[in-house]
Amino acid sequence: MWNTLKSIVRRLSDKEDSNPTYDEVKGLVENLLAQDYSSRTERSAQDAQIIDALQRLDKEIEAIREQANGDGTLSTQVWLNGVGYANLCRKLTLHLRGADWLLREENASALWAKATLAVSSHYHHLVGPAMLANADCQERLGNAARAAQMYRAVVGDFEFLVDEDRPDGPLDEDERTAIESLRTAADRLLALGAAGNQQERLVAIRKNADSVLA
Repeated sequence: MWNTLKSIVRRLSDKEDSNPTYDEVKGLVENLLAQDYSSRTERSAQDAQIIDALQRLDKEIEAIREQANGDGTLSTQVWLNGVGYANLCRKLTLHLRGADWLLREENASALWAKATLAVSSHYHHLVGPAMLANADCQERLGNAARAAQMYRAVVGDFEFLVDEDRPDGPLDEDERTAIESLRTAADRLLALGAAGNQQERLVAIRKNADSVLA
């Protein structure tokens, strides 16, 4: 799902100088990705380092979010940095998930979603996985209400992807990722018993998504 965006980033990067702050934060995260957090001993020893990196990421992502919420325009470099931070948070989320460190996985996934929404909110194939990653963490942490809130947001924004009047034809990788995200969000709301009076709607969305994905 990142292939198209990577190609854009590579082309634009040739036109812009690198950002020293981004490079510094990237170095912090890459150092974390090289660590093994599967044991409690390692987690205790490295927790301060992880927290520092997460705080740096949050600071930079918040700055980008504030710029994006201004007049709606972003410089190429700011956009590139936002995409880069989202990808760093994605990698860190997956790394921490592999180590079964749920608390820090949730922290990283929240930043993944925040960065993605700041600069790529119109790319459903990027928003979906980021939102679902954090919602899944919320479920595993026992925060079912928060998880359901995030699943509802995905359903509300993605439902049009499986409308009856959608264009026919094969799905590309990005479209498939987005619709799979919609299908998962609807499914989790039903599984959590959080459908409320939207039960029939969610069942229909899940059915339509299955049909489109078939």
